[in-house]
Amino acid sequence: MQHAEQIAVAKRLLEFIETTSTATSPTSYQQPITEYIAPTTAALEQQRLFRDRPLCVGLSRDLPRAGSYQTHDLSGVPLLLVRDPDLQFRAYLNVCRHRGARVAEKCGEARGFTCPYHAWAYGLDGALIARPDEGSFTDAPRSAHSLTALPATEVAGMLWVRPTPGPAISLELGLHPAGDPAEHPGKPRLVHRLHTVPGGDRAGTAGGAAQLPDDGRRSDGTPRRQCVAAGR
Repeated sequence: MQHAEQIAVAKRLLEFIETTSTATSPTSYQQPITEYIAPTTAALEQQRLFRDRPLCVGLSRDLPRAGSYQTHDLSGVPLLLVRDPDLQFRAYLNVCRHRGARVAEKCGEARGFTCPYHAWAYGLDGALIARPDEGSFTDAPRSAHSLTALPATEVAGMLWVRPTPGPAISLELGLHPAGDPAEHPGKPRLVHRLHTVPGGDRAGTAGGAAQLPDDGRRSDGTPRRQCVAAGR
C-alpha cells in the first residue's frame, strides 16, 4: 500500500470513529459458506499470510543482549529468535538437523543450544559445533547441518522474520527520524530513544541491532513475561 493511500485510509477510519459509522456497500452480498470452511482456502491463506510474508515477531527489547533468545510458534512454524555475539538479530527454525527435535524452549539467555534428543550442539550463529559419535557422520559434514536460517531483520525497534527460507527481507516502513515535522510533511514520526550499553557506546538507532536494557515492565508499569536464563 502506497503512503498516500495509507493516509487516505487513516482519514476514513478517523471519520468513522467521529461519526460512529462504518463503511457500507450500496448492495447486499451473500458470502459463500465454502469460503469459511474450505481446507484448501485456509491452507492458501496460511501460506500467503504467515509463510511468504515477513511477520513482526517481537521488539528489540525482547532480546536485550548477546545470548538472549526466544522461541516463537504463533505462525505455525517453530522459530528460534537469537541475539548473536555481535548483537545482530538472527532467526532459525527451532528444529535439530538430526531428528527434528526442538533445540530450545521458552526464552532466556544461552551460549548455545543443545538438542535434548541426541545432544547435537549449535552456536548462537546456528552452526553445528559438536555432536556425539562424530565418526559416524563422515558423509554428513557439520558445515552442511547448521540450524536452518530464516530471513530476519530489525527495523525501528521491531523484529521481523519470514518463516520460509529465502532471500533477505527488505522493509520500507515509510518512517523518518524524529525531528522537525515540517521536514517531512504528512509522514509519521519515528521516535527512537538511545540507551547506554554497558561497556560500550549508545545503541538503539532505528534499523540497527541494539543491546537494550530491559527492566521487565511494560510502558504502563505492569510486569512483562520474564525469561529464565538457561545455558548450554
